[in-house]
Amino acid sequence: MITIRKATSDDATVLVPLLVEAFAQGPVAEWLVPAPGERRWVYHDYFADVYQREVEAGKVDTTADRSAVAVWSFRVGRQVIPRGRERVLQQVTGPYAGRFLRLERALADRHPTDPHHYLAFLAVAPQERGKGIGSALLTAYHKQHVDPRGLSVYLEATSSGNQRLYRRHRYVDGPELVLPGGPALYPMWRGHHLPTDWPKAFRATPSAG
Repeated sequence: MITIRKATSDDATVLVPLLVEAFAQGPVAEWLVPAPGERRWVYHDYFADVYQREVEAGKVDTTADRSAVAVWSFRVGRQVIPRGRERVLQQVTGPYAGRFLRLERALADRHPTDPHHYLAFLAVAPQERGKGIGSALLTAYHKQHVDPRGLSVYLEATSSGNQRLYRRHRYVDGPELVLPGGPALYPMWRGHHLPTDWPKAFRATPSAG
């Protein structure tokens, strides 16, 4: 049985490297930090900042053995980059702050305005993948925070493999998000009604709920 619990600050030494391992490779990582030798330390400092902020808000889930992590939040309305975010990014990502800021702005600009839960990151330790742990994190959150209230969930998948996982949990594909001069991300939505600000072609997709 896979036990899900809230992560704490004490879990950072395990869960931050886990996030780095999951996301410091692939087209998005290569676009954000083109220098392979610098990518992991930049990603470590970036995720350390993200983790500290979100864990204090109680938005990070993990497993009993800390083999996986999910970072959630609740969103509504137009998303705005917090004041001072550029300064923080300069501190944690150095010369790559401009690219990280462009990424965050692109995500904010394309974020649905309908109320929803947002899955920012989901990572599973490499040696534990394929054992249903990612699905367990999704299912636990859906059952506790989403389905009983008839709410929706939004995320941006980074690969076709990730898309397949989310489709099994009733997420549907949205309009592709192409980063400025970079690769694509794949927005997905889970809910009874698709986002009102998605193009009509996608809002005509059968309900995911």
